[in-house]
Amino acid sequence: MGRTATSLAVLAAIAVVAGAVAPLAAAEAAHGRRSSDPVQPARLSVPGRGVGLSRPASLPGPHDALSRAVARGTISPQRYALLRARSVFDLHAVRERFPGARRIPPELVTAVLRDLALRMPEMTAAQRHEARLILARPDDGSYDGAGAPKYRVRAQRNCTRHFCVHWVRRTTDAPQLTDANGNGLPDYIDQVEKTLGKVWRVEVSDYGFRRPESDKRSRDDGGNGKLDVYIADIGAEGYYGYCTTDDPRLISAKSTYPYLDGSAYCVLDNDYSPKQFGYATSPLDDLRVTAAHEFFHAVQGAYNWGQDLWLMEGTAAWIEDQVYDRIDDNYQYLKTSALTHPGVPVDSGDRGYEYGAWLFFRFLSEDLSSSGAPAPGIIRSIWYQASYSGPRSPGYYSLFAVAKALGDRGRSLHAEFVRFGVANLLVRGGSYEEGRAYASYLDRVLRGGYGDPPVTAAAPTGTQDVQLRHLATAYEVLVPPAGQAAGSTLQLAVDLPDPDTGARAAVVVIGSDGSASRPAVPVDAKGAGSVLVDFDPATVEKVVLILSNSSDRYLCNRGTTFTCAGTSRDDDRTYR
Repeated sequence: MGRTATSLAVLAAIAVVAGAVAPLAAAEAAHGRRSSDPVQPARLSVPGRGVGLSRPASLPGPHDALSRAVARGTISPQRYALLRARSVFDLHAVRERFPGARRIPPELVTAVLRDLALRMPEMTAAQRHEARLILARPDDGSYDGAGAPKYRVRAQRNCTRHFCVHWVRRTTDAPQLTDANGNGLPDYIDQVEKTLGKVWRVEVSDYGFRRPESDKRSRDDGGNGKLDVYIADIGAEGYYGYCTTDDPRLISAKSTYPYLDGSAYCVLDNDYSPKQFGYATSPLDDLRVTAAHEFFHAVQGAYNWGQDLWLMEGTAAWIEDQVYDRIDDNYQYLKTSALTHPGVPVDSGDRGYEYGAWLFFRFLSEDLSSSGAPAPGIIRSIWYQASYSGPRSPGYYSLFAVAKALGDRGRSLHAEFVRFGVANLLVRGGSYEEGRAYASYLDRVLRGGYGDPPVTAAAPTGTQDVQLRHLATAYEVLVPPAGQAAGSTLQLAVDLPDPDTGARAAVVVIGSDGSASRPAVPVDAKGAGSVLVDFDPATVEKVVLILSNSSDRYLCNRGTTFTCAGTSRDDDRTYR
């Protein structure tokens, strides 16, 4: 998936009259702040309101022989989940039957194992037995041949206030055993515990997210209800870490538990050796951001293990930078974000875009912050609305949870999403707290630039059309042509789809001095409107028209990787 061509529909007429500049917020006021409530029932299995989804509908993994087999119906979703999870640790065995099976990206381990766990109740007895072997913890006592990390010697354990860390002193799973401070623990285990302590302090104590649930219900609870973290040589497979669940309320075929919250356990690498991962990164930094990211998946489990992937991975990548602001590991996901691919729906749970979604959550955490610094309140509210942990939990799917959390703050999803498009346009100008750093990173790693849309010369009056997907943005850049008269203005007329469906337009005028003004684009109830802006070549570098489709109207359970596994009712509407 790549950048969408911006053959944007614009009526562009050169005029010589003056136009007033109004704040962008006035455009939303002109719409009367229409409700962003979805027309499709949004909740999970709530009688009378829900769509009956009790297990995740998305099937994470690369597009390969396995995904083609399940798409053709050759194998069931349950069998797919089992084979995909098996391929995480024993790809050779899976390739014996499916030669075209590919190794999953290391970031997907948690998603694949989550999918396996939540599909277990629908499996046959033989399939559930194999799934339990894959999900069994490293210290389950014997090597079972399923390929998942298993200790072959007796494990050590040390518990802190919130965690129990498990490791071994022999075999390739052992960390370095140096004990410089003489406290009886390997220094690496000291560092793991220190890291986990900070992660808990920021994510739970400071930010107020739920603590991971007790695992006392699990057959192997690690000795108590604290979150168990196992140290193993998963770097040999290229994996940094993962968290998953073995909560019997979720994985047992006999369970009658109707909700999707549950306990977790986690596995982290035993040294983060650059030789294994192939990067010149700091092992300590890798440990830190992995712990922050994966622990947040354990936190998410206390809300809803079955949520849409872009919400799970996007917020987990978002929190990395919140806990460890200096490391900036999540910058790598900007390559699959709205900065680089504005035409790809932000709620895509595929091809890495589920990680690039962190930028949207970063935008919300900055835009709704009273201090200007990123604040966690809106993300915490989104996860509350997404929770499915009891009879009073809201249980909204991902995007609907976002819309509800914004609505509770007097904000509109439609207004916020077009503001998101403006922020991404102005990223080099520092529209984000770290915006210039985002631009610098992408300039280094992407050939030929990234974020600015194609620049077109101002053409004679005419009409162009663009079909815009949901949760996507399109840009048209107009520059004063050579010989343009001083004092000229530019009139832009737009004919949008029904504004109630999330169609919006915005204009940014970039001055020759680098300034940016944002005149409103008022439209009527049918989406028609126009705006007059300065187009003097002495003062204007370019004018950018931004079209935004923030539709939250879905037909759910259609087998996609988008919100509620659905299809948007407003994809490819024409913007003129």
